[in-house]
Amino acid sequence: MKLPEKISPQLRLTLDFGPIVVFLATYWFAGIYWATGVIMVVATLAVLVNYLIERKLAPVPVFTLTMVMIFGGLTLYLQDSTFIKVRPTIYYTIVGVILLGGLMAGQSFLQLLLGAAIKFKDEGWRILTFRYAALSFLLAVMNEIVWRNFEEGTWVVYNAVGDTVLLFAFLLSQIVMLRNHLILEDEAGDPGDRDKDPSI
Repeated sequence: MKLPEKISPQLRLTLDFGPIVVFLATYWFAGIYWATGVIMVVATLAVLVNYLIERKLAPVPVFTLTMVMIFGGLTLYLQDSTFIKVRPTIYYTIVGVILLGGLMAGQSFLQLLLGAAIKFKDEGWRILTFRYAALSFLLAVMNEIVWRNFEEGTWVVYNAVGDTVLLFAFLLSQIVMLRNHLILEDEAGDPGDRDKDPSI
C-alpha cells in the first residue's frame, strides 16, 4: 500500500488526539494499567506513521512519546499509577522551563518549531512563547491539583479533555495579538518591519 506524500489534516488530528481518546476509552473498560499500556503502543504507532509519511521525526511528538514511555513503563513495572498521573506535571514544567530559558537566551523555540509554516514578527513570537510558557506552568499546577484531590476517573477525564480545552481557549485568546504581528506578503521582503511593535 502506497503511503500519502504528506499528512492530511484529518490524519494529523487522528495522530495527535487518537492516543488520548484510546486512553480514555480503555480506562473505562479495563482500568488505568491497561489504559497506560495501550497509550504506550498507540503513541508509538502515531510517531511511526508520522515518520513513514514525512521521513522525519518532529521534536515535540518524540519528546511526548519519550515521556509516555518512561512514566508509563514505571507505572506498569511498579504497578503504581502515580507515575502516569504525574507525567503531565513534569512534561509541562519541562516545556515551560525550556521556553523561558530560550527567551532568556534570546531565542523563541516556538519560532524555531513553527516559523516555517507561520510568519509572525519576532516580537509576536516572543510574546507567544512567554505566554505559552506561562500556560505550561499553569497546566502543570492544574494537573497536580486534579490528581491529588480528585478521584482517578476525574483525573483521566481531565487529562483527556481538560488540557485540550484549555489549549484551544488559549489559542483563541491570542488571535488578536497574533494578527497584529502577522507578516503580510508586502512586508515579507522588508526585514526592518518585523521588529516594529504594533499595539497588542
